[in-house]
Amino acid sequence: MILLFAINEKMQTITGGVVERAVSLMEYIVYCGTSVGQEAMYDVMAQCKADIERVIADWAASGTKRPPTAREITKAIPHHDMTTIQRTIKLMVDLGLVVEESSTKYNGRGRPTNVYALAAD
Repeated sequence: MILLFAINEKMQTITGGVVERAVSLMEYIVYCGTSVGQEAMYDVMAQCKADIERVIADWAASGTKRPPTAREITKAIPHHDMTTIQRTIKLMVDLGLVVEESSTKYNGRGRPTNVYALAAD
């Protein structure tokens, strides 16, 4: 920030006045950055939530024997990273929007994993 002020004013050396102006704006910049960052985070989470709901609904509509796993959901949503998807799924389970079950309920064999279905309204 200090360098930007100095460059903007075409200064060869940084003065105390430039430093004071930068410091006086710091609280405002942090507030705005946090606010914008939170808004962006909520947008990503909302989009991820909608994508997860779409994938689970499409999976159910396809007539597949069991709901999708987190890995299958992640593969169907390539524009979100795995961590964001997994955290969003966990949050959706905690909020009661998605039901988490063991895959052994559907096939009874193999290594168990969790599958996810939309909660009944």
